[in-house]
Amino acid sequence: MLLLLVALNYLAKQPQEKSATCQNIPLSEITSQRSLGLLISNRQLLAIKLSNEKNFSPPGGHTSGNEEPKSTLNRELKEELAFSVDQENLSEYRVFCNIELGEIQRTYFYLIDAPEDEAINIVSEDDSLKWVSYSFVNDGKADQELKQALFYLKSDQIID
Repeated sequence: MLLLLVALNYLAKQPQEKSATCQNIPLSEITSQRSLGLLISNRQLLAIKLSNEKNFSPPGGHTSGNEEPKSTLNRELKEELAFSVDQENLSEYRVFCNIELGEIQRTYFYLIDAPEDEAINIVSEDDSLKWVSYSFVNDGKADQELKQALFYLKSDQIID
C-alpha cells in the first residue's frame, strides 16, 4: 500500500500533457505558440529567468503573426542570449500542448548543443541564467515549460 501511495505521489508531481493529439489540433484552434531552445551542456539544461518573469524557463518565446516556429526560436535566442542557430540544423524534439480554460498553447521544443568554444551570455543584466538538472523541478522556480522539458529530457536520459 505504501509503495502504491509513493508511486501515485510521484506521478502526480510529473507534468502531464493535456492533449495526446497535440499535432492534430488545427492551427486555427491554437491560441498561442511558443518555440523553446533546449541548450544542453554536461548533461544539464540552460534555463533563463527574465526580469519580468517569476520563474525560470528554457530560452525562447511566443511566435509573432505568421512567423515559423524555427524563426521564432532564432529571433528569441538573439534577443535573450545574443546567440543564433542555423535553422536548417534545428530538429524538433517534442511538441507539447497545454489546454487550459479553453486556451490552447502549442510549445515546440528544439534540442540545441551548447557551443563549447563560446560563452553564452544574457543580453539584459537584469536577467539570470542557470544550468539545471532534473532536480530543479522541485525547487519551485521552474515554469510549466521548463518542468515539461526537464521531464522529457530526463526520461530520454539526456540530462541528469
